[in-house]
Amino acid sequence: MRTAVLLFFGLVLVLGCEGSAKVAAVSGIVTLNGKPLASAAVSFQPIGETLNPGPGSTGLTNDRGEYTLQVTGGGKGAMVGKHRVEISCLEAEGKNKPHEDPRTKPRERVPLEYNLRSKLTFEVKPGKNTANFDLTS
Repeated sequence: MRTAVLLFFGLVLVLGCEGSAKVAAVSGIVTLNGKPLASAAVSFQPIGETLNPGPGSTGLTNDRGEYTLQVTGGGKGAMVGKHRVEISCLEAEGKNKPHEDPRTKPRERVPLEYNLRSKLTFEVKPGKNTANFDLTS
């Protein structure tokens, strides 16, 4: 009897968790003032009614502004559902000035309205998703 109860609860846990973290592929292009934004960090954080709706996802843009998201903790994509999006691109001041102190604080190239104060959102749906962001400064 005890084994049957344990087996039942184990089955409930497995079936209850199945499908709760559905992930879908997300990629896109980020531009700033019409030009591809290279080396930008793109972050998707699920928005939900619970305190922890699930793991976030991040990606880094290449020279053409292209990115592909990876789920924090492993896996490709982002959780299905609505996300808050943040985009950040740090650049060292005096980047092309060899006489500058290399310990100079980095400067954020992207306006705060797209990162710390971001109101950007994106709805991830099952299947492949394209999330392009055309930012302006």
